[in-house]
Amino acid sequence: MHPRSTVDQARALTQRGLGSSEVAKITGVPVSTVRKWRSGQSRPIGENQRHEPCCPLCFGSPLDELAYAYLLGLYLGDGHLSPPPA
Repeated sequence: MHPRSTVDQARALTQRGLGSSEVAKITGVPVSTVRKWRSGQSRPIGENQRHEPCCPLCFGSPLDELAYAYLLGLYLGDGHLSPPPA
């Protein structure tokens, strides 16, 4: 994700009539990203947009154990986890 100032600069340069390649060279952003910004394909980045902390390890929030087990099962390939044998 690029800083808001870079996005604003790219949009301002676009409004002044510069092409995607020129804007990319000036801002140091890939041409494909500039094209997305110009066409409005990417999500708008709001200054006051909040990002809720979602990592239980990083933010100390409770872990949804059932959801985690399901996700881990999918990641491992068969979508199924069993308790270890006693």
